[in-house]
Amino acid sequence: MKVEIFYIEKDDDFYKSYKVIKSVISEYTKKRSFKILEIQLIKVEETDVEKLRFKGHITVKINGKDIEGLVGKNNYNKRIYEWEGENFTYVPEVIFKKAVDEYITASLEVQKMKGEEPNQIC
Repeated sequence: MKVEIFYIEKDDDFYKSYKVIKSVISEYTKKRSFKILEIQLIKVEETDVEKLRFKGHITVKINGKDIEGLVGKNNYNKRIYEWEGENFTYVPEVIFKKAVDEYITASLEVQKMKGEEPNQIC
């Protein structure tokens, strides 16, 4: 599993998001075995917004997929995450966990479809 954290600057929102992501990953690695687990930090320049499909500061992707499944308009502004009526300028734990859970479920399903014993997350 490859987690990419796209950011404009290492501000409070970056550090809060990074702390949440590291904590969640640590929690999941105690319960699951991952074939590959990589966290990559990617500083975004305004000229790279379209090429990187950057949805705003902070954007997080798991194996290339935005954690909220956003497609469409890219921007170089702060990103707002919304959960149960609240707005966040950093990645909330609940949203990242939901994305990781969806990725794990999909990975295990693919292994089953291939006739493999689902034992490691790709």
